Amino acid sequence: AARAGEQGRGFAVVADEVRSLASRTQESTQSIQEMIESLQTGVKKAVESINEGSEGAVTTAEKAKQTLVSLDNIALACDKVSNMAVQTATATEQQAQVAHDISENLTILSTHTKANYDVAMENGHEASKTMEFTTQLSKSVGRFKVS
Repeated sequence: AARAGEQGRGFAVVADEVRSLASRTQESTQSIQEMIESLQTGVKKAVESINEGSEGAVTTAEKAKQTLVSLDNIALACDKVSNMAVQTATATEQQAQVAHDISENLTILSTHTKANYDVAMENGHEASKTMEFTTQLSKSVGRFKVS
């Protein structure tokens, strides 16, 4: 009986230790389970964030592509405007040269017209003188009679 009592007490101590160890194991298992659930939640949120970031990156890439197309269109329009400006400048230079030539020609024409006017006036005076001489000559010849 003494032996069984000692062994019974030892068994009870071991059983208490096993119960205590089982309780701590259950608490540790519960804690590990909570950590796993927390990690799973964190991983799920990380995956969702990565997916959202990926969608944002795709959207950003598409917008960047559209921006590049718009910039290319703007560059083409700028080239057209630049070419038109060059053409306009060239045409303006040509028109300025034509206007200068016309001005010179008008100046020359004015000078020639003035000279022609002066010659016409001189011719008018000479014609008047010639008329006077013709009239005098006619009177002088009228005095002579041929018999």
